[in-house]
Amino acid sequence: MRKYKIGIITYEKPHKKSLDLFFKLIENNYTEITLLILPWKKFKKRNNLFFHRPKLPLKSKGLLGLKKKFNLKVRKLKSIDDYTGLDFVLIGGAYILSPELIKPNFIINCHPGLIPFSRGLDAFKWSINSREILGNTLHYVDENVDLGKIIAQNITPILNTDTLEEAAKRHYESEISMLANFENHIREGKYFKLPKKKPRVRMEIKKQEKLKKYFNDYKKNYTSLLKKFTNKFKYFETYDIQANTIKDVKFGKNCKIIEPVNIYDCELGNNVFVGPFVEITKGVKIGDYTRISSHSFLCELVTIGKRCFIAHGVMFINDIFSSGKLGGSVKNWKQTNVEDNVLIGSNSTILPVRIVSGCVIGAGSVVTKNCDIKGIYAGNPAKLIRKL
Repeated sequence: MRKYKIGIITYEKPHKKSLDLFFKLIENNYTEITLLILPWKKFKKRNNLFFHRPKLPLKSKGLLGLKKKFNLKVRKLKSIDDYTGLDFVLIGGAYILSPELIKPNFIINCHPGLIPFSRGLDAFKWSINSREILGNTLHYVDENVDLGKIIAQNITPILNTDTLEEAAKRHYESEISMLANFENHIREGKYFKLPKKKPRVRMEIKKQEKLKKYFNDYKKNYTSLLKKFTNKFKYFETYDIQANTIKDVKFGKNCKIIEPVNIYDCELGNNVFVGPFVEITKGVKIGDYTRISSHSFLCELVTIGKRCFIAHGVMFINDIFSSGKLGGSVKNWKQTNVEDNVLIGSNSTILPVRIVSGCVIGAGSVVTKNCDIKGIYAGNPAKLIRKL
């Protein structure tokens, strides 16, 4: 369980972002959560052709409907005294907070744009319309509009195969993830030094009508935009830019990628799953229905068959340092071929070998030789324990 006591500012009516944030916090083992309720204001009806965030299901009761199930504390947010006993407050849903509700370096919001460059409303839409880099900014809330102290920023990757809806969904999921993982970002503190611009208003309908057309050109040029951006703007202090990367990947149907990842110049079959913090490099091929779990590394010259399961933290190697130093060019590296229906346990290390169909590699194993017999292998170095 997490030690911090968290408050979520939200509306008295059901609200999608607040609900998604809450469940992400629960997933991250926060157990002491207080809802800080703002009264619902009647806003002017918007004309929207495209919603950059998903809608709440009509039958949802929102966070207040979960009060009993999760033993939630609920307070009406009227003054700074309502923050008593809380360590941090996160913005689930809120209009611009009045000065009497602002507490310095305490309330955290995730803005769906790179501030102070992209401020105000419809940041996702305006970034595409203006050919700007798309990203989210985690920041403290102060009396100004999107000008509070920046905690961290993250660029949203755009794929050549994306629809506008798919890009919007990835951008929104990154926004929720950053907010729910605020503790990690406070420690990292990575952000860009960007020029300040005035806040934007809602995008007018005429521009929204052209948004999908703009997006087709936008995604084609996104790699060059990103390169120019990262060359021009650097993180403060000595931090390196570490944008999530999915580039030049040949996807099959129904692939699922949980970001952040670094995947490039490789080929994924149908229904492949890739967990977070995975790196898959140039030339790797992965067969249909294979699952790659978090924190694994698949290097060049690795081929994975169909219906395989690669557990957490599995490392593949293509350079065995046979000369006592780095092999240098790819011609000195060696291939790994994992055939169909192979299970590889967590924290295993796979040297350049062949693993035949149906093998099971025990957790923590170091595979140094071919697994030519269908069976269970384990140990360091891995040996055949039992035939299957």
